[in-house]
Amino acid sequence: MKSRIVSFRLPCDLVEIIESEARSTGQSRTRVVTTALAKAYDCSVPLPPRVTPDQLQCQLDELRAEVEVLRESNNLLRHLELLESQVSLGDDVENAIASLSTKGRSAWMVRVLSEAAQKELIPLRVMKSTG
Repeated sequence: MKSRIVSFRLPCDLVEIIESEARSTGQSRTRVVTTALAKAYDCSVPLPPRVTPDQLQCQLDELRAEVEVLRESNNLLRHLELLESQVSLGDDVENAIASLSTKGRSAWMVRVLSEAAQKELIPLRVMKSTG
């Protein structure tokens, strides 16, 4: 449902009633006013479902889990960047990697290096460190 912000001057007593109703029912002032106006004008207004504290906690837990996955991915990418500076896959493969987008390159490197480490599917030559 589309909505827009509007401003009204209301008597203080009415504002107190709206706020009291909102507190006692756990609803927003907007929902209280919208529901009252819809009843007064005999029209149905679709309201978004109320969100319970349990639902918010579930969403928070999911977001925390996603943050942890991203943190681990970031650590893996840092490790891969270090490995990338020490390992050469050959000019043809390196040129193919360079042609990928940054996101595609990272995903490809993760997959290939993981497979190489686990199954030794591709030969890797360790470059000598300079310095």
